[in-house]
Amino acid sequence: MPKFKTTPESRATELKSKGLFFMFTKPVDVEEVPDYRSIVKEPMDLETMMTKIDLHQYTCAKDFLDDVDLVCRNALAYNPDR
Repeated sequence: MPKFKTTPESRATELKSKGLFFMFTKPVDVEEVPDYRSIVKEPMDLETMMTKIDLHQYTCAKDFLDDVDLVCRNALAYNPDR
């Protein structure tokens, strides 16, 4: 099996540490943002990604990168004017 040059865990930790990604570190609180789930059908955040890493749910780098992309797509879907 091919080895990652960096691990998904180190990449997720790096994203969490960058100020730009602070709003993606935890799941969106639907009590604070009640319409979020009506717009975003498949939520994703860095905490969930770290859990998936811990549970070995990523079978390849593409799976991890798909979740990174999902975080970005969700942000754009919910905030289309930004």
